[in-house]
Amino acid sequence: MRFHPSPVSTTVKLSVLSIAALAGLFSWGLIGGEVYVSQAQAPPITPSGLHTQVSDLIAVGGQTQYDITGGTRPGGGTNLFHSFGDFSIPTNNIANFLNAGSIDLNGNLLDPNLPTSNILGRVTGGDPSAIFGMIQTNGPNGFGTANLFLINPAGFLFGLNATMNVGGMVAFTSADYLKLTDNARFNAIPNVAADALLTAFPIASFGFLGPNAASIAIQGGTLEVPDGKTLAFIGGPRTFTTDTGVTVPAGVTMTGGSLSAPNGLIYMATVTTPGEVPVPTLSGAPLGTLGPPSSDSTVIRIRSGEFVMDQATISADTVNADSPPVAIDINVTGNMSVTALDVPALTARTTGSGNAGKIRISSGTMDVTATTFDNFLFSVIDTHTSGPGNAGNVTIETTSGGLAITGDPFGLPLFIDSGTTGQGRGGDVRITATGQSVQMQDIYLSTGNFVANIFGEDATGAAGNVAISADSVHLTFSGIDTGSFSIINNTGRAGDISLTARDIQLENSLFQAQGFERGGAITVNADRVLLSDSRFETQTILNPGGGINILAKTVDLTQGSQLISVTGGDGDAGSITVSASEHIGILEGSRFVRPSGIFTQSFGTYGSRGNAGDVIITTPQLQMTAGGRINSVTKSSGHGGNITINATDSLFISGEFPDDISEPLFNLGPIHQSGIFASTIGGKCAGLCGDGGHISITTGSLILGNGAQIDSGTNSTGRGGDITIHTTNQTSMAGTLSDGSPVGVFSRTTGISPDSGAGGNIAITAGQSVMILDGASVSASSTRAGDAGNVTVQGLASPAQSVLIDGPGSGIFTTTEGTGTGGDILIETSQSTTLTNGAAISASSTGTMDDAGDAGKVTIHAGNTFFMLALPSWFWW
Repeated sequence: MRFHPSPVSTTVKLSVLSIAALAGLFSWGLIGGEVYVSQAQAPPITPSGLHTQVSDLIAVGGQTQYDITGGTRPGGGTNLFHSFGDFSIPTNNIANFLNAGSIDLNGNLLDPNLPTSNILGRVTGGDPSAIFGMIQTNGPNGFGTANLFLINPAGFLFGLNATMNVGGMVAFTSADYLKLTDNARFNAIPNVAADALLTAFPIASFGFLGPNAASIAIQGGTLEVPDGKTLAFIGGPRTFTTDTGVTVPAGVTMTGGSLSAPNGLIYMATVTTPGEVPVPTLSGAPLGTLGPPSSDSTVIRIRSGEFVMDQATISADTVNADSPPVAIDINVTGNMSVTALDVPALTARTTGSGNAGKIRISSGTMDVTATTFDNFLFSVIDTHTSGPGNAGNVTIETTSGGLAITGDPFGLPLFIDSGTTGQGRGGDVRITATGQSVQMQDIYLSTGNFVANIFGEDATGAAGNVAISADSVHLTFSGIDTGSFSIINNTGRAGDISLTARDIQLENSLFQAQGFERGGAITVNADRVLLSDSRFETQTILNPGGGINILAKTVDLTQGSQLISVTGGDGDAGSITVSASEHIGILEGSRFVRPSGIFTQSFGTYGSRGNAGDVIITTPQLQMTAGGRINSVTKSSGHGGNITINATDSLFISGEFPDDISEPLFNLGPIHQSGIFASTIGGKCAGLCGDGGHISITTGSLILGNGAQIDSGTNSTGRGGDITIHTTNQTSMAGTLSDGSPVGVFSRTTGISPDSGAGGNIAITAGQSVMILDGASVSASSTRAGDAGNVTVQGLASPAQSVLIDGPGSGIFTTTEGTGTGGDILIETSQSTTLTNGAAISASSTGTMDDAGDAGKVTIHAGNTFFMLALPSWFWW
């Protein structure tokens, strides 16, 4: 049976056995390179009824051949039945089925030229079949394209030199009987009455009388069927032990060898309940599931209690024909273990116009180890496209113990590559480990053109999406990349990333969704999110991009961790939204590299109209230390992103990043203070530059310590963004930066052209008090042509409202040093405004040219009280 007139290639390649597997084989015995099960099996093939005959030994080309003739052919039809007491094939031996005449149910000798569709053999002696030589039905005087079914309730073992020469489908099973479509049974245990009812009807199913059928072990050999045929292994969970005392694992297991079914079906099942399993066909049958066939078409199906792949490859690739919707379907109730060295373990790729099929895995637990040796870059699971056809999707579900993937720190292995190196779309990846963990160490996952970029190839296809759902997700030196970015063709749409877990921890890891046509969205939903030296990044060029959305109880960015959303063209960058019901920390940076922070930018390289993304923070407590910052910048005609912070209890900012930054980000400057920054700096504008983003803060208490600033600036024709601060309790700022400049809140315009943008306004509203201490200041300044912004400090209707400014250098200032006009200062409190110990309130102009800008004015409404203590405290305008 052919699957497609235009082939879908299905190949399983299992490489040389691992050291552990070889150790197991040595315990079986090793004589002259031949692995054996028992020296007592002599002869290895014996008849046990149904007129089966086995010849004496025949030397053929240096091999020992056993010719199998006779058998029973009911009604002279196309089914030929054989019965064996033992059926094992030592190394360099051949079990050769000859079409040399058979007997009907009445004992009549039949014409040897009768056509044969199915050869059905049973093994009744109680010993497993050890296959280390060749099974042949298609030799001289053979059976052509006939199918072969071998049934041995004691199980099968395939060794290093096992081969087949069969013209049709091949099935090995430890079932108790084969049922024909007329309900007749071919029993593994001889039954004279049942044998008399055998017919020429096709085989319908494999029957299991109990839940503990024997296992099947594939430990080597080259087992293949012709084009368009099926290769099937249907066993059970019962282990068996050889004469030498070695136990074969439960289920259908593979630890070596090569299986091939080009354009056909590889079918593996471990059956653990009584019932009947339909004979596998290319139209699909539910392996290991008792009941009617499924309408879902699959190339490779595996059902087992445990499943081990050790340096093995299962492939269901295609070229110009569409694969079935599911190319590889693995369902394991226990652990699935995959060890890969330099080559993939599972592939469902396309290299032409055909669409690749899905790889679907369900297991109790799954552990994966990928090691590079000669090949520094390969994928454990590979469904990528290198042509116009679409890549295959990948779904993985663990039901009891989670997923653990370990890569190689000295190479670049991919756990999954469902991406594109051509024009086709990358495949989606969905990983589900409900109530369990997903752990990735030294490994990557890609659904876009990550691999194409590494090799300098230009891929234009869109990337697939990634969705992970688990109790906990931990990544270490790992990454997820859904980017698709073709500069040559101006194409590529990034995939979205969705992450849902109770606990998410990233260490030295990266989530990246960069797309030329569209950047992907990154969505995180968790109780705890902890990033250490890690990054979430999305970038767009042509069209609006997806942003970053985090919803959690706690979010901490440490050791230089960053959330980044940028645009390099006319498309708007996506917003960055972080909501935490307990707290958010933007904390210490990574030494000698970068500070922690949230960054958005419009950098204008491929177009000048895109807006930077907004930043929206919602939490009871926001803490920013050691250079941690929120930064919004525009270099283009697009406006900067607005920064909105709602911290119901408190916002605390303090400290500087202590080192030079080897990875500069968004014009950080020589001093790396903690804080919130919005600026428009020009350089990539088409006409007027975009305005800077606004900063809006609503909190219970705002505390700015040493090394902290809130700053809005313009160095272009765009206007600087406004700063609005509303505290229900107090606003407090105190201290200086390491270079002596003040802590505080600042609006600056530094543009030199006549049409330079004006600085933004500063408005501070406090429910109780505003304290500006120890050299801190609130300042709106112009150093060149732009007008300075205004400063307003107001209290709410409360008897405790006050403004205290204390210490040399402390104060509220508006200044102009060039041609721009200085800003006004307005202070309104219901109780008092106090200046002490050299503090100041000042609106000044220090320009020396004839066209120097005018200073602003100062207005103070302080209830009935205004204090100036410990002169020379002062104010003037």
